[in-house]
Amino acid sequence: MSEAARIAPPQTPPQGPPAADRRGPAAAPPELQGAPAPSHTDPAAKPSRPGEAIALQGAPASSPPTVSVVVPTRDEAAQLPSLLANLQAALARADEVVLVDGQSADGTLAAARAPGHPWLRVLEAPRGRAAQLNAGAAAARGEWLLFLHADTRLSRHALRRIAALGPEVSWGFSTLRLPAPGLAYRLIEGGINLRSRRFATPSGDQALFVRRALFESLGGFPPVPFLEDLAFVDRLRAAGAGPPHVLPEPAVTSARRWQRHGLLATVVRMWALRLAYRAGVSPARLARHYR
Repeated sequence: MSEAARIAPPQTPPQGPPAADRRGPAAAPPELQGAPAPSHTDPAAKPSRPGEAIALQGAPASSPPTVSVVVPTRDEAAQLPSLLANLQAALARADEVVLVDGQSADGTLAAARAPGHPWLRVLEAPRGRAAQLNAGAAAARGEWLLFLHADTRLSRHALRRIAALGPEVSWGFSTLRLPAPGLAYRLIEGGINLRSRRFATPSGDQALFVRRALFESLGGFPPVPFLEDLAFVDRLRAAGAGPPHVLPEPAVTSARRWQRHGLLATVVRMWALRLAYRAGVSPARLARHYR
């Protein structure tokens, strides 16, 4: 993650130690001001990982990114403009976004492939969130992998904070905020955030991030049709990955699930599904009750 710069020899010796390696937030590069990623790409670049061979759009940059954001989509055309605007504001120059579409029927794939986002790489994968996330991780090249739902928005500084983390941190997540008014939503947020902090069990809409080496050593997300986020967090904990790092700013996740099915009904159903999963009910069976 070091930056190298070629500087012409000055007329007089420079003062202070050479800036050979600027890491973390101390350097305050231009991207800390929210500058969008550069538009240069290398059209001749070839896939460096097997997953990149699957209908991939967007050539890899000349140097590996620091953070790769992996976004699975399925019929999310309505979310795409807001999602891409949010990511462009959050990206640093050394980051990338890999969007993995799972056979959308609403034009999501065509909208994602439209010009104007040189930092966005698009691929297709078999339908299923776990399969899409794993395909995106295989195609991504970052030291860190951040898995983001299409209806979740990152804080402006999230990726920079992740890039600045020390070697003692191997995974983490954001707290959650719902963009809806009312005490009931604040109570739901509080309950989710308390649970995820206290028991280190974040859900997939909390911007889960993990070091690539650890992700690959664990075999990625289990190939299950539902609750792949919990299954992967279980793998992290079983492997002794250490305590998660919780980002200080929340991720904003759509309240559409609660608004569509009702607040109380959604809370009860989600807790029932979690408890059933912990009791050993298969994710395939639980998925039928979630839809």
